Amino acid sequence: MLIQYALCGVKNKGSQKERILVFDQEGVQKLAVRIKALREELGLSQEDVAHGGAISVSQVSRIERGLLNPTVSTIFYIARAMKVPVAELFQFELTPLDE
Repeated sequence: MLIQYALCGVKNKGSQKERILVFDQEGVQKLAVRIKALREELGLSQEDVAHGGAISVSQVSRIERGLLNPTVSTIFYIARAMKVPVAELFQFELTPLDE
């Protein structure tokens, strides 16, 4: 499992506060595989998912290959374009974090 962390500063009332940004490669990859498999199962093309240009076919392709970490809004859009519940896109298991 590959999880990358990046620290960035966030000012809060004159003090410096650390904020951790997380990129979960395993989660992005499993979401990518699930979106592509579901799209193909439904008989939809990447163009169908892009649905009139609201997101580009190139963006759909990058999401399906795990090269792009989609925003929550983009995931909502994909679910609507595919006419499936959002939860359907997340039908996969992640490896638990080490404690």
